[in-house]
Amino acid sequence: MKFLDRKGAPDLLWGFLILFTVNHGLAENFGIGGEGGILFYQDEGQITFGAGGVSYKYGGVFENGLNFLKISSSMPWLSTDISIVDYSAGIDVNLLRPKIAGGVITSSDVKIVTDGAKVRNDGADGFYVGSSLGFDARNIEITPSFLFAKVKFGRGDFYKFYGKPDVPGLVHVGLSAEYEKTHRAGIAYERFDVDILNNRAITLFQSNNYSVGMNYKYSLRVPQKPWEFYVVSGFNYAEISAGGALTAANQQYALFPYAFYNLTGTVDAFAGWTMLSLDIQGKYMEQRIKAGAVNVFSGKIWANAHYKYRKGFGDEEVNEDIVKINPAGTGIVFSIYSLESRGLTVVDGVNVYLGLRKILGYYWGMDKFTDADGKGGHARREADQWGLMKTVLLSGLSGNVRIMF
Repeated sequence: MKFLDRKGAPDLLWGFLILFTVNHGLAENFGIGGEGGILFYQDEGQITFGAGGVSYKYGGVFENGLNFLKISSSMPWLSTDISIVDYSAGIDVNLLRPKIAGGVITSSDVKIVTDGAKVRNDGADGFYVGSSLGFDARNIEITPSFLFAKVKFGRGDFYKFYGKPDVPGLVHVGLSAEYEKTHRAGIAYERFDVDILNNRAITLFQSNNYSVGMNYKYSLRVPQKPWEFYVVSGFNYAEISAGGALTAANQQYALFPYAFYNLTGTVDAFAGWTMLSLDIQGKYMEQRIKAGAVNVFSGKIWANAHYKYRKGFGDEEVNEDIVKINPAGTGIVFSIYSLESRGLTVVDGVNVYLGLRKILGYYWGMDKFTDADGKGGHARREADQWGLMKTVLLSGLSGNVRIMF
């Protein structure tokens, strides 16, 4: 049974909107906003997003919000629509700041095409719930957090066999400590198992995955200065191990021409990252400048296939490494520039905020993934200069508007 029936989604949204309409009469500070733009642009297709939400505060201590997000891809190698509805509520009562959040996720049919291989799925439905509790211990604010998510997929196939992914559970546990709003250190652990099922919900492949990370943030706020600065950095280690088998029984067909096909693999990576941020407040405009980088320092990606052909196609069993990649030296550097008005008063008590955002990025080391032998993969069609310029200018470009009452 799906978590969110797409035919019932409008009723759920109406329920959320009624909730906000009832509470709006109590609100002291009510806002509505929207944002949209292009995540990635090519002449052959685009990945776009649109988001919107409402939020309100009252009593000086209670705040909640309802947000919507839709991501659409019309790329030749990826076609799908993903929608998320999220609700959060928080209370600030001096020494305690509890917060809860939850949401539902749904997607349309998913089609992925790469190097002639096609992956198709009828779509996914899922949910997530989370909470955090900030409390003060002298000059230190300690905040434990928790998140659980689950996603189910419809019928589908992976190139030459029938199957669908399944996320039985994703668990996040975090803990952070902040000293006088200047120094903050945190640690997080995630467990995210992903399985592959056939269309009768029989397990074909199972994986055991986890990641752990630590981070540190330094913030600099100078009274009576029109700017704020912070730097955050950290590292993460992730490990994935997976294995399973295809047989004529679990594939519901002859698995021609194989008698069986076993596949095992492991992935691990150790990565470091950092980001700088500077906010500059002018009389009419506010600018935000961010720059960061991520780099993989060590790790491995390995997959082994063990299979046997049916009689007449080969009598010997085959055991071979089909993927063997060292991701060390892979990374990305990025910058984000945002410009937003400080607030345009339309009528008394109504202010409008307008903004633009542009993201630029450059990656390295990705050629390792185009060919497992490190030969650079298949030949690529050279893009014309105008097409490349449009990709650079339009990718990562978005705009937003907020109205505060």
